[in-house]
Formats: sequence, C-alpha cells, structure tokens
Amino acid sequence: MVDIDRKQNLEAKKTQVLIADVDNELIEQQRMIFSLIQEKKKLRQMLECVTAEKEQLKTDLRESTDRKIQELETALHEARKSAKDKKEKIIEMQREQEMTNDAIDKMLLKVDDTNKYLIKAKAIVQNLEENVALTAKLSKET
Repeated sequence: MVDIDRKQNLEAKKTQVLIADVDNELIEQQRMIFSLIQEKKKLRQMLECVTAEKEQLKTDLRESTDRKIQELETALHEARKSAKDKKEKIIEMQREQEMTNDAIDKMLLKVDDTNKYLIKAKAIVQNLEENVALTAKLSKET
C-alpha cells in the first residue's frame, strides 16, 4: 500500500509538474499573444498615420500642381495678349510707314516739279539777263 501511495504521489507530482509546465507555457503564450496584439495596434496606428500623410501629400501635390498649371495658363494668356498687342502695334507702325512713304513720294514729286520750275525760271532769268546785257551793250554803242 505504501508503494501504491508512493506511486500515486509520484504520479501526482509528475502531473503537477506537467500542469505547472502547461500553465507556464499557457502564460508565456498569453504574454506572446498580448505582445503581438500590442504590436498589431502600433502597426495599425503607424499605418493610419502613413495613410493620412500619404493623403495629405496627394492633396498638397494636387493643389501645388493646380496652382502651377494656373500660373502657367495665366503666363501663357499674358504672353499671347502681349504678342497680339505687339503684332497690332507692328501693323499700325507698318501703316504709318506706308503713309509716311506715300507722303515722302508726294513731296519728292513736288520737289521734282519745283526743281523743273526752278530750272525753267533760271533759264528765263538767264535769258533775261542776257537780253538786258545785250540791250545795255546796244544802248552804249548808240
């Protein structure tokens, strides 16, 4: 009977050791699970932060791109307007130059006419001077 009690005590102790080992293993697994849950929460928070930052960056990029496009469109519009204004000014200056050239041509024609008239007048004056000189010479001789 003592052997049976000893056997039962030994088996009970072995069982207690096994139960203690199982309990220790369960506690360790629970700690591990808790640690993994905490890490999962941290990773989820990090993911949320990264996602929010990504969305903010996308929004900032979109706004920056839209602003730059608007600036470029404004600059293009101003450049086109400036080019149009310059083209109109060139056309106006060409018209003025044509009018000036026409006026110069008319003046040159008048100058030519005046020169012809002056040449004729000079010839008449010279002819008159010769006649006067001849008349004076004839008058002296008589």
